[in-house]
Amino acid sequence: GDDVQSWLIYPAGFTQTEGLSESTPTDPLQKHPLVVIYHGGPQGSSADDWHYRWNLQYFASMGFAVLAPNFHGSTGFGHEFCRDITGNWEIGGRDTIHGVRAVLTEHSWIDPRRVVGLGGSYGGYTSNWLNGNAPEGMFQALVCHCGTFGMRSSYYATDELFFKETECGGAPHTDQHRTSPTSQ
Repeated sequence: GDDVQSWLIYPAGFTQTEGLSESTPTDPLQKHPLVVIYHGGPQGSSADDWHYRWNLQYFASMGFAVLAPNFHGSTGFGHEFCRDITGNWEIGGRDTIHGVRAVLTEHSWIDPRRVVGLGGSYGGYTSNWLNGNAPEGMFQALVCHCGTFGMRSSYYATDELFFKETECGGAPHTDQHRTSPTSQ
């Protein structure tokens, strides 16, 4: 039930009359593709800043509308909102799905047949999760960059042991360890 803040960056050359007036384009070639960029972390955020890897303005300069959701777990929206993702990693994907649906409903100038998603680290995990859980046909492509797909191997490859032990209830060689931050 919480509101989830997202950035929507208009494509380069987008005009007020093209998408915000009463007369929206009916020719599918006039509609813009949507790239959805979900941040890593999971406790991180998409902000009004420059990033060397996932630069929102760069994608907009290529003609994409860009959606960058700050799902539950994002920083900057209070401690409780940030901690909502602890042990509940699917919440980022669920919030992303809700955000895509909202943008496609509100903005008819975005082509629902040309939606792609990308993310790295936890964002890569989100790509993997969306691949198996998003509504069929919502995404035409999903990019997983350095995404977590196995918590056991991720544990042995990280320098953030406290984080992995907190998310999964302990080290992989202990009885308390869960194989997923979403399993109870």
